Amino acid sequence: MRNKMRKPIKYEIEFTADSKVEFNHNDLKMYKGIKAVVNKGPTPLNYTTIVICKKGKVKCNLGGKEIQYQAGDIIFASSRLTLQDTHMSASASLDTISFKDFLAYQFLVHTSQMNLLKSKMLEDPVISLNKQQQQYIYTLFDTIYDMVSDKLFEGRKAYAIKKMLEAFIAVVMTIYQNREVPEEDTPIKGIHGEELAKRFYMMVNDQNNHERNVAEYAKLLNITPKYLAILVRRYMGKAPLEVITEITLDRIKSELQFSTKSVKEIAYSLRFDNLSFFGKYVKKHLGVSPQRYRNQYLREHSK
Repeated sequence: MRNKMRKPIKYEIEFTADSKVEFNHNDLKMYKGIKAVVNKGPTPLNYTTIVICKKGKVKCNLGGKEIQYQAGDIIFASSRLTLQDTHMSASASLDTISFKDFLAYQFLVHTSQMNLLKSKMLEDPVISLNKQQQQYIYTLFDTIYDMVSDKLFEGRKAYAIKKMLEAFIAVVMTIYQNREVPEEDTPIKGIHGEELAKRFYMMVNDQNNHERNVAEYAKLLNITPKYLAILVRRYMGKAPLEVITEITLDRIKSELQFSTKSVKEIAYSLRFDNLSFFGKYVKKHLGVSPQRYRNQYLREHSK
């Protein structure tokens, strides 16, 4: 008898929290007072997540790297990373805000802010806040949470949340920009594997870059495609082409949902060779043509 191929186990993250709110069909999620996080194995986050540690201490494995944080810290976790082995002290309490990448691109005035934020997540996901910074972050989080849950904002909710998210990310970016960052003095041939994986992610996520060929990124990093695949799999839990495809699809979804460009204009702005190839690419990954995807989204969100 032939051995049956085992399907890969898909783990889920379970939270025990005081309360939770969602917005725009789960595109934005917020938890208050998380007391426990349970996941049996490495679990993709699928959301860009900002964790605010209000009390206690926490230890976890994020993207293959063990991190520890405590009361007064905030943690930035990219949607591309995996989470596992979370251990919280008895007194620990967390607040979290998680959002899909395409929603972030819609809400932020400058998408370069999102790119910088993500690159910083990979470099150093934990930062300790001073008392004043804590007050800013806690107040903005509570305000966004109240707006999402308050029906009084129903008519203009998207606009109000957009403005508060802009303020929230602006504070986050200011905190990062005020940190001391050591200068890079290591030649590219000598940098270690984790740094190469970070650089690959930053290049793919650059809003002005639309390259989708793994070999081209390997050439820029002065390594072989095979070695790049090993590094990206080790530190990000995915193949390089998966990362490229996910980011490309986030951009395509954002353009089809929120821009007024024609499908042809979107295809050429994202550096697809022709409209036919763009249509096949979208149908392969999203299951429908670009125009049908746009029509379905508009129909679902016009109710």
